[in-house]
Amino acid sequence: FATVGDHIDEPLRLKKTVGRLATYLQGYPELMVKTNRWDPAVLETDRRLIALRRSSAALSGGSMRYAHVSSDAIAYLRESADETLLCLAARSQHPPVRLRRATLAGAQLETLVGEDIRTDGDDVVLPSDGPAFHVWRIA
Repeated sequence: FATVGDHIDEPLRLKKTVGRLATYLQGYPELMVKTNRWDPAVLETDRRLIALRRSSAALSGGSMRYAHVSSDAIAYLRESADETLLCLAARSQHPPVRLRRATLAGAQLETLVGEDIRTDGDDVVLPSDGPAFHVWRIA
């Protein structure tokens, strides 16, 4: 990153480097992935998540309600008048997150990103993998 010099203090240098990378990724994503030998699947996942956010009223402007919080995983509902999504963000592998089906209005869940949810009696069991991000539409 020739345009971000070592003479700048570290917090500002990091901020400028991240900004520069973001700019490069917007303009030359395939080149950046190839040059740095990054996993192309990560770029495709990012693109899917960006498209989902742009197309979803719940993600772009809906309210947020936490369903589960632990040191390694957060499950939350994003809600708008038109849709409700359940999201799970995990920074590492964690015990499976169990939610009462009643918390989700007893509805069916459509997988949009990530793994399917399994059911166990009156509970839904969210995946335990990580790092990972999952999104389900509540229908």
